[in-house]
Amino acid sequence: MQKPEQTAPVETSSSEAYDAYVRQAVQAAIDDPAPGVPHEVAEIYFAKKRAELRRRLAEGKR
Repeated sequence: MQKPEQTAPVETSSSEAYDAYVRQAVQAAIDDPAPGVPHEVAEIYFAKKRAELRRRLAEGKR
């Protein structure tokens, strides 16, 4: 599973600017022609990430 492209930084000091930013990001995700990620693939991906984080925390690392 690939990481999504990050959106450009925007001014978020006002609630209106933040709302516009979120709406733009959501619309970009809706318009993205890339196929969706199957639930099972996402579950496996995040299970691995959780396991890695737990391992690092147990070792005292962040």
